[in-house]
Amino acid sequence: MTRWVCLDVGETIIDETRVWETWADILGVTRFTFIAAIGAMLARGRPFQEVFEFLGFEFYWGKDRKNRRHLKRRTARKRLWTSLVCFAQWCRQVRNLDLRDLFRALNAKLRGYYNYYGVLGNYESLERFYRHALRILFKWLNRRSQLRSYNWHGFVELLEHYRVEKPRIVPSSRPRAASGLRA
Repeated sequence: MTRWVCLDVGETIIDETRVWETWADILGVTRFTFIAAIGAMLARGRPFQEVFEFLGFEFYWGKDRKNRRHLKRRTARKRLWTSLVCFAQWCRQVRNLDLRDLFRALNAKLRGYYNYYGVLGNYESLERFYRHALRILFKWLNRRSQLRSYNWHGFVELLEHYRVEKPRIVPSSRPRAASGLRA
């Protein structure tokens, strides 16, 4: 006589938190952010590999100074151009502010961008964003009136006067394990 029945539902429960925490440490984002991004991808029905693009980075193989291959990262192209479109809309809205207030807000905006995307190996993308952002700002500052407000030389002097933030790599606030794994 049978007293119990065991049903196999085909699911295996594995705790993968350590793997995801290691990836978060390697990428330089908080563990909560990384795991929340994975959850968002799975909730949308997307493969979890897209979480890397969701966080705004692309990964590719490159060589370091000693000519050894290693994984590099840069700002995802889609994120870079989306950020520039949003920046252009912002410039259009604030172009008539007092210059002191405009440049204070500009520096805050640039600092925030550099704090998020300013990771090792991503300086070229930061520089690209900075160059395009300055061209956009130049365009919209010259549309403040019917006459052209600045030539490029005068605009560069204005940037120096208001000490506009230049691209920079932000050091990680957490020490990382050399191998990416903890003991």
